[in-house]
Amino acid sequence: MGPALALPEMQWMFIVTPFPIMTRVLVTTTSLQDTPGPHHAQLAAAGLELVCERGPLPESKMLELAGSFDAFLCGDDQITRAVIEKSLPRLRIIAKY
Repeated sequence: MGPALALPEMQWMFIVTPFPIMTRVLVTTTSLQDTPGPHHAQLAAAGLELVCERGPLPESKMLELAGSFDAFLCGDDQITRAVIEKSLPRLRIIAKY
């Protein structure tokens, strides 16, 4: 083997954005909530605030919750145009599990 490569010292840069850092996640998929495994620890280690609701949720419940989350980790919930519009501008991610 040849000599190790010398890497330059890391330069850190902080960027200020008008968007909030993603922290609050609505989790409605019961299979994710009920299945043991490393995913629970991984989500907690990422610094996310997980709010669990037993889904699938109807549009009326989604509208109640809309606007206070940065992400939805969902199953078969009724995520309608009205839910999305009420969730903006805070909502950044919708992920179907």
